[in-house]
Amino acid sequence: MTIVKISDSTPKLRFREFTIAWQQKKLSDIATFSKGSSLSKSDLSEEGHPCILYGELYTKYNEVITKVFSRTKSKDKKLVMGYKGDVLVPSSGETAIDIACASALEMNEIYLGGDLNIIRPQKNVNGAFLSYELNSARKKDLVRMAQGATVVHLYHSGLREVNLFLPEFKEQEKIASFFSLLDKRIEKQEEKIEQIKLFKKGMMQKIFSQKLRFKGDYEGEFPQWESKSLKSLGTTYTGLSGKTSKDFGVGTAKYITYMNVFANVKAQTTGVERVDLSDGKKQNQVVNGDILFTTSSETPEEVGMASYWGHNTESVYLNSFCFGYRLNTKGVIPEFLAYMLRSEGYRRNITILAQGSTRFNLSKTELLKMEVEIPSILEQEKIVSVLSNIDKKIEKEEEKLIGFIEQKKGLMQQMFI
Repeated sequence: MTIVKISDSTPKLRFREFTIAWQQKKLSDIATFSKGSSLSKSDLSEEGHPCILYGELYTKYNEVITKVFSRTKSKDKKLVMGYKGDVLVPSSGETAIDIACASALEMNEIYLGGDLNIIRPQKNVNGAFLSYELNSARKKDLVRMAQGATVVHLYHSGLREVNLFLPEFKEQEKIASFFSLLDKRIEKQEEKIEQIKLFKKGMMQKIFSQKLRFKGDYEGEFPQWESKSLKSLGTTYTGLSGKTSKDFGVGTAKYITYMNVFANVKAQTTGVERVDLSDGKKQNQVVNGDILFTTSSETPEEVGMASYWGHNTESVYLNSFCFGYRLNTKGVIPEFLAYMLRSEGYRRNITILAQGSTRFNLSKTELLKMEVEIPSILEQEKIVSVLSNIDKKIEKEEEKLIGFIEQKKGLMQQMFI
C-alpha cells in the first residue's frame, strides 16, 4: 500500500536553532525489523527477568518505556531480548487503532513477548523521537497498514513502507527530550490524582467501619448507627426493557449509560444518550435521589456498583444492564448511601452476591436483604460533605490532567510533519 507523500519538509512549530529541512525516508531505510518470542501471561511471575507483552503496549505504556511492570522466570532459549532505542509496535489486536501505537525502550536487556514488532533504528535515528512520530503524524498510516477483520495485524511488510520525516539527530534528541518532560508532568499529575484517590479510599474505610466518627454541635456525640435492611428503606425498579439496537442513538428521551453508573458515585448528566420510546411501552423513569446499580459484568468485582442520580432532569431512563433503587424514607440521604455502598467493606458483601461463571449477575432480591448501618441525618450530612470535597479535589486535578494531555496532543500535531 502506498503512503501519500507529504510535500512540506518543515514542521509548523520548531526550536529556533534548527533550520535544516527534514528528510523524507521510508522506515525500511533507517531501521531493521524483527519479532518478539512466544511469551504469554502464564509465563509471568512476581520475580525474574523484566519483560513486556504485546497487550501491555496499549494498556500500560506510552511513547517511551522507562519502567517495566512484568517479569518472567522463563528460561526458554528462544526468548528475544530488546535494547535501549528499540521501538516496539504490536503486531496483532482487536482493532487497527489499538495496534497503531509505538513505544521506545529506554532500558537494556528486556525480554519481548510474541506478537511484538521490534523496530531497531540506525545510530543516526533516536528511538524515542521515532516513537513520538509514529504515534502522532504517522498514526493514520499505521492504521491503514493494519490488515484483518476479527483480528487485525501489522506486518513488517507494511511497516517498511511507512514514510517518515527526520530532522538532524540533535533536533531529534531535543524534540524527544521536550516531549519526555511533558510526559513526566503528566505522570506526576496522574500520581497526584492516585494519591488523593487512595486518601479517599482510606477515609471511606474508616468512616463506614465507624473507626472515624464525627462530632455534633457543641462537640456532642452523634447517636449510634442503626442497622437496617435495604428492603426496609426502599424499592427497586428495572432499567429499559424491550429495546433493540435500532432504538438507541435516536429519539428524544435520554438514558443513563452503564459506564456512567459504573464509574461515578454521582452519575453525570454528560453520561446520557438518546433512546427512542415512541412504541408507547411504559418504562421506569429515573428521578432525583434514586440510587442506580450495575446488574451484570464479566467479573464479580464490577457487579453492583452504586451511583447516585442527583439531577432534576425529565424523561431520563436507565440502561438495560442496571436497575434502580428508590428510598421510601427521609431518614437516609441518597448520596450518603451511594458512598457507603461503594466503600470497601460493603463492596465485599455485594461481590459475594454476584452469581454466574462467564458473566456475573446481581439479584435485586438478594441485594435488598443486605443490612446497612445508618447514622443520624446530621452525621450523614457531615460524611457527605467530607467525601464530596475530596471528590471535588479529584475532579479539579483531573481537569488539569486533561489540560496537560491536550497540550501535548496539540504540540505533537505542530512539531511533526
